[in-house]
Amino acid sequence: MQGRLVIEVPPLPVVELLLVIISLLLARSIWLLSEGRALLSKAAEGGLAKLTESKSSDERPHTHALTRGRSASAVSESRTPREPKFTDRVLQTSAKMFEQSMLDEADVDVGKFMDACRWYADKVLMRMGTFTLVTVRETHTNMDKVKQNYELNPDKHRSMRNLLEAECWSDMHQPGGVLMDPSAAMGLLWARRVLMFWICLFRRHMDRSDMRPATPTKESPAQSEVITAYEEALAPFNGWVTRTTFMLASRAFPEWQDIEAVLASNHEDAMADLRSWVQVLEPLLERMDNIIQDLDLNDMRKSI
Repeated sequence: MQGRLVIEVPPLPVVELLLVIISLLLARSIWLLSEGRALLSKAAEGGLAKLTESKSSDERPHTHALTRGRSASAVSESRTPREPKFTDRVLQTSAKMFEQSMLDEADVDVGKFMDACRWYADKVLMRMGTFTLVTVRETHTNMDKVKQNYELNPDKHRSMRNLLEAECWSDMHQPGGVLMDPSAAMGLLWARRVLMFWICLFRRHMDRSDMRPATPTKESPAQSEVITAYEEALAPFNGWVTRTTFMLASRAFPEWQDIEAVLASNHEDAMADLRSWVQVLEPLLERMDNIIQDLDLNDMRKSI
């Protein structure tokens, strides 16, 4: 009778694997919360700097009183001219770049769209303060995901539909909108959602500006509008950690007059540029949504 060779396979350490996964998720959660805390710290530092500047300006009349014995020309020469906050109407440029990314009747030029997203993040959002730091970083991360597959065939993948169809044909994604990450589809999906957040926010601000001042609340109008826009555009796709991080970061959102001051030289120009930007982005994002829905790429899973 021949002996049989028996190989014993030890059972998989399921409990240990689960503990490792939980540890990784907790580490990610702690990192995201620390990001939100860092944003609040930077916002607090910015507020202290503004307070110090305000106090300095209040003391200037007393300083000027000490110079009464000097000639007017000497006093004038001693003053340092203040640099204006406004340099150019960046939203106009951003709107033009996004408009140029629309391809044919219903498509999007991927290369131009990536350029427009990066420019909007670096030249527009960065002006708004610490609140946008996470969004700027995520914008570049999303565009890097798109760029990886786009550069495999820039001529063919210039069309957003062609690029996403190529990913579908390669079986990168699963039916029901379960996307591989990283992928161009995932990057474009989240890029669209983030841009929709800014559309919702700008639209809220424009609507409120057209109405009479509302009854004062404990929250600033700007922060209230941020939260409303978030609930509309991003909350359905965010898990607890991402939502908590956003709510922490939202406390650093400045008042609208401060934002308008870095977007245009006056309120009227700022509002006109906001309207123009929204009018361009709405049909662009509609094109993107049509492509995403047609190809079954609308991943509804929530982030952590």
